Amino acid sequence: MKAIILAAGEGSRMGIDFPKTLLKVNGRTLLEHHVTGLRDIGVEDIYVVTGFAAGEFPKDLGVEYIHNPLFKESGNAYSFGLALERCGLNDHVAVLDGDLMLDNRVYFDIVPRLRYFIDILNRRWVPGEIGVKISPDNRIVDLGREYEYGVMLGLAVYSPEFLQTLSLCLPGAIDVELVSIVRRLVGSFAVQPCFVKHPWIEIDTPAQYEMAVRMFDNPEMEFGDEISLEELGAFYMDMADFGGLHLSMRNAERDAVMLQNSTHVVARENGRVVGLGRFFTDGVYAVVIYDVMVRPSYRRQGIGSRIVEKLVREAEKLHPVKVFLLAEPG
Repeated sequence: MKAIILAAGEGSRMGIDFPKTLLKVNGRTLLEHHVTGLRDIGVEDIYVVTGFAAGEFPKDLGVEYIHNPLFKESGNAYSFGLALERCGLNDHVAVLDGDLMLDNRVYFDIVPRLRYFIDILNRRWVPGEIGVKISPDNRIVDLGREYEYGVMLGLAVYSPEFLQTLSLCLPGAIDVELVSIVRRLVGSFAVQPCFVKHPWIEIDTPAQYEMAVRMFDNPEMEFGDEISLEELGAFYMDMADFGGLHLSMRNAERDAVMLQNSTHVVARENGRVVGLGRFFTDGVYAVVIYDVMVRPSYRRQGIGSRIVEKLVREAEKLHPVKVFLLAEPG
């Protein structure tokens, strides 16, 4: 799968002299958040369409920039078409608006299926927003501002078949929004709604930026026991320096058994798994705490200690004789 990030607009309502996607939330730009989330799900080919203040974009993110010289007069369909020429039509493509800030868990719903991301939980439809019409068999059959069901995010995944048809509609589409072209096609394809369960915000105004900062800046670390196999795999790939991980011997099937047969604690920041620990036990005498790991960029912040504390608290419910901690140096 590949990804296109649309980031050519001026963002005139923000009153800033740089692209909106370079606004910082929790110490990183929106673009960096997107690249991190996409890398977490295994997307390597990322195309970023620039326009306004294109020279401001960082050169060290490992993405390919495509400049839209007509950014002042063109709609995002034109930007999308420029990127499509580079990334091709033979793979699924995730398309993201550059001014979105997403909880990291949203990225793990970006899978190779034709789908649009819809929110019916976190935000209510208000006049001017694009809603959807969904068929009894759970397909999006139309979308537009007249529909009051759901709020569409600027996030979709297009299949190769859909891209083939969509590409035929792009020539000559200069001052056109992509959603208006997509609307003509959705009735002919099985477009799934993907209902977003986690926080997100689109940043168009200073007030929305302030809201994004309140939602995502300096967040409380979240601890729990829920983690998908995809999230676990992405976490492990960032832990290559952990001595006892044995990445070459791990796979999703084994990881599922591991999660089922041990008690684990997961630490998250803005939805992203940043730490993990687990224990196993004979149920009577001993508990062994094992695999306490924290992503490199989050170390020395006490996260590992808090994971161990929560594991010990869970272990104490079993009233064991001893609790052991197996740890790697560092």
